[in-house]
Amino acid sequence: MSVQVIERAVAVLDAVASAEGAPCRLREIVARTGLNRATAYRIVRTLVDQGLLAMGEDKRSYYLGLTFLTWGATASNRSHLRELARPSLLRLAGQFGDSFFLFVPDGYDVVCLDICDGDYPVRSYTRGIGGRVPLGLGQASIAILARMTKAEQDEIISHNLPILEREYGIDRERLLNELLQVCDSGFARGTGSRVLPEYTGLGVAVRDRNDHPVAAISCCVLTSRLSESKRDLMKSKLAEEAMVIMRGVNPLDPMVGRASVNFVSNALN
Repeated sequence: MSVQVIERAVAVLDAVASAEGAPCRLREIVARTGLNRATAYRIVRTLVDQGLLAMGEDKRSYYLGLTFLTWGATASNRSHLRELARPSLLRLAGQFGDSFFLFVPDGYDVVCLDICDGDYPVRSYTRGIGGRVPLGLGQASIAILARMTKAEQDEIISHNLPILEREYGIDRERLLNELLQVCDSGFARGTGSRVLPEYTGLGVAVRDRNDHPVAAISCCVLTSRLSESKRDLMKSKLAEEAMVIMRGVNPLDPMVGRASVNFVSNALN
């Protein structure tokens, strides 16, 4: 199977998924993928045969197949991160009234696994659960990037910097300064960008027993709603909840329990 065939099949699946559960007709798949009708139809038929797409009752529309439900459950069970983090996000959103997020690293990007909105939901770089943004953009991705090895950072920054500069106005110096700040304080404030200049927030990494980042929890707040006293309280609560999640990720590691005391204490100072 050629790489081009795989890319076209993924494009078809993405086109159907973008309908968000609504029936997707072949003409819509053609419009969204740019494939000609005959090629799109062959790919659709193959995906139906493999259970990756399901045909609607009208025999003219398509949905994602139940195979994805099985795969999704398998992926979720592998990490349990969303289940571990959900109570923490709910507590944070309930206490502060703002939007809180769970992100995980994936290659050169971070992917949003969950969102909990409070009374003041906000816009964000990701359009919703499943959305991805480049590492180096936003509090969560910077919190994760700051905890990576120097070699990983160099590779990711080299790859992502052109898009960060072109689309968001984030230059190398600003990004590197923020990574150093995270190492000093434990929290990412974000670099800011010209896309959402009215928002700010905080992010903190969730690490495994090898101290490598596996996720981050973060908030997005209107700048006018984040006073210094609220920022300080939010830091301590983010630190507490990050440690709750880390204990779930590392249930047999006694060092996580000891580290939590220092982490929360540092957040209060």
